Amino acid sequence: SHLGSGNPQRAPRIATPIGRSAACAAAGVDVERLMFRCCCLPRDEVVAESCEIANEHAVLKTAHAHHTLEARLAREAQTEPWGMSLEVLPGVGTFVLSTEASGREGPVQRYNAGVTEAEQIRQYDRIVSVSGENDPSRMRRVFHGVSDVTVAFRHPDTFDVSVTNTSGGLGLSLIQAPDGCSLYVTDIGKDSPVCSTSIEVGDRIIAVNGLRGTPKELLRELQCKDTLQLTLLRG
Repeated sequence: SHLGSGNPQRAPRIATPIGRSAACAAAGVDVERLMFRCCCLPRDEVVAESCEIANEHAVLKTAHAHHTLEARLAREAQTEPWGMSLEVLPGVGTFVLSTEASGREGPVQRYNAGVTEAEQIRQYDRIVSVSGENDPSRMRRVFHGVSDVTVAFRHPDTFDVSVTNTSGGLGLSLIQAPDGCSLYVTDIGKDSPVCSTSIEVGDRIIAVNGLRGTPKELLRELQCKDTLQLTLLRG
């Protein structure tokens, strides 16, 4: 969610597991091959998702050193937006959802304008800490009521994986933030072919067949296509 004055948290809302949904039936999804279930929690809370997919092979595309960078961000007034929004997975991590300014430029845009591209805060970066706070569930609160913060962050690696759905399927456990842009891998079946590929627990799926969007859109593409090209992040 965008970092501004903040909104009070809502009580969790849990939905019953989804079986053969009308949407999947209309799209012709074979739910015996592609098992999908989810539960819904409010903004900035975890939403559990699980999908059955199978993997053919994985190819590492790029690699970068996972060194931590620091940015000192200062607001001109406490009502000024910070200039970025966050994707928060409690107990997992906090990630940069967007660095687009709402209206005029903010502290993030001013910081990025004064450093090299390699030092800039980017979409998908992992936030390591905010003014010393490293608990993902608490980081966002640090931004409220202060005029300056020190943000430690890391750029992730990017790689592609080719995947083909099979009748046997493969259980990947995934979680998401409702207003996020990725699917976070929390578990891989011990007998899964993925165990012999480069996919690991902790990777984030950010694109499916070139599509980038909301977690719902990514899941829909996972469900309704047999041949998949996944773009993932690590770090």
